[in-house]
Amino acid sequence: AIRAFVDSVNNPNFTIRGVSVETNGNTVFRDTNEQVITAATFFAQASGRLVEAEGSPSNGGILADEVECED
Repeated sequence: AIRAFVDSVNNPNFTIRGVSVETNGNTVFRDTNEQVITAATFFAQASGRLVEAEGSPSNGGILADEVECED
């Protein structure tokens, strides 16, 4: 897992600490209360937010199984 502030957003991907995080239809998105949210809701609020991404290595980055906004 990687946890840091989002550097940039290019839906369906984003970058944290210079690491590309890919998302897809299998990725679970969660808000700060750990409630499931839509990808559109996540990407609308992700820029500059503290986010934790969990997943597996992919193309030099991470293919996220789950991403969560942090407080």
